[in-house]
Order: sequence, then C-alpha cells, then structure tokens
Amino acid sequence: MEIDSPSKSLKKLLEDKAKNQNKGAAQGKRTREPIKGTVMESVRTHPMKFRFWLGFEVMEKLAKELGVEELFNDESIADRITRGIPREEAEELEKVSISYPRVPQTLYPSERSDGINGQHLNLTQLPQEIEIDPISKLSKDFHIAIHFQLPNTPLMHNHVKELVQERLDDMKIPLGTNLIEPISILCMSVKKGGMKGVWAGIIKLHLLNPHIDGIALLTGLRAFILYFEPRSSGGVGSLGKVCKS
Repeated sequence: MEIDSPSKSLKKLLEDKAKNQNKGAAQGKRTREPIKGTVMESVRTHPMKFRFWLGFEVMEKLAKELGVEELFNDESIADRITRGIPREEAEELEKVSISYPRVPQTLYPSERSDGINGQHLNLTQLPQEIEIDPISKLSKDFHIAIHFQLPNTPLMHNHVKELVQERLDDMKIPLGTNLIEPISILCMSVKKGGMKGVWAGIIKLHLLNPHIDGIALLTGLRAFILYFEPRSSGGVGSLGKVCKS
C-alpha cells in the first residue's frame, strides 16, 4: 500500500474532519465543539493539551520545535517485569532507540462519538462507522498500527515484512486468519524518479488474539522492536509506537 507523507496525510485528514464537524453543526447534527482557529495554531499554543491526535510524526516535530526534551524513563528491568513485561523484552528495552521519543504512547486517549472509550492512541479516534470487536474494542480488520522513525537508509517493503514476521515469531504473537494479508507494510507514494516499494515507517497487523496481544502492545506490556541492522553486527533495536488502526 502506498501513502503520502505521513505529515501531509495527517494534517489533511484533520482539516477535513474539522470542516465536516462544522458542517454537521450547521445542520443540527450531533457533533463536537467547532475548532477555533487553525489546527496548527492550536497545537503550537497548547501542544500537550490539544484535543485532537495529529499522529506521532507531527506531534514529535511540534514538540521538537517547542523545545520539549526527550522523555526519560528510569524504569528498571525488575520494575518492567513486575509490571508484566516478559523478562527478555524487559532486558531488551535497556538498549533500544525509541521512535518519537518526545511523545508518550498514552498521551492522547480517545473516545468515539458513540461513547466507546478507546483508552489508547489513534488518529483522533476510530470512526463511528468502523465496526469494532465488542471485547477488544479494536476494529475487525487491522487491529493496530506501529509507527517507526525511518532510518537513514531506505528500507524496502519485502525486507520490512520479513523483519516484522521474525519479530512476531520471536514474541509468539500469532496473526489472524480473516485477512489474506494480515501484515500491511505502508509505503511512500511513488514520486517522479522515486523508487517503488520504499517503506513509510508504518506497519499494520491483523492479530489472532487482539484482545490479548493487541491490548498488550497498546498498553506497553509487549515491546515491538525491529532491528534494521543485524543484532549480530551490533545493530540497535528501534522501539515502535503503537496505536489503533
């Protein structure tokens, strides 16, 4: 699947959402309060209190522009294990590069307009027309998306898919069977002269047990780490940030 630049796509989606909400209010439909001023102005004024989720990439750029320091986590291996993280992953987290380090994964909880509380990150919220599982409260196709900051060297679709499958096997997280392709690797749009199949930094997963594995990933009890360089040659793992899909 090809996508535009995440920043541009997020901004466009949010602006369209704001326009639709204002239109609905004019027609007497149930809606949220209209947005005052532009989206970006509001975020720049109150970056950590803004009521809409703009996506990890945009929020990281805004936080960096505003001088927000990277988050520091002094949690010990023993503390992680006590919290429920498997020992191997708790130890692995000691030496990883954290994607979007200025944006905590649980910063923007969401709630759908029908009152279903999301409790986890996603792009503002799962739309009301999306059918969700009553147990996990996740969508029924791709349950979660995992966002990574891209390395300097472009990575190709097939290679990333192999890395994702290897990680799932290591974590013993089974994929679901309701989709032909339970792993979706989002790729950059092909520009003039650009390469086809270059990874955009986002993967989506359809899980066999979303109420267990999906929730564990969303709440940080499982660590989805990819190694873009082999561990045997000193490669440092990259910890992805997880949201609903």
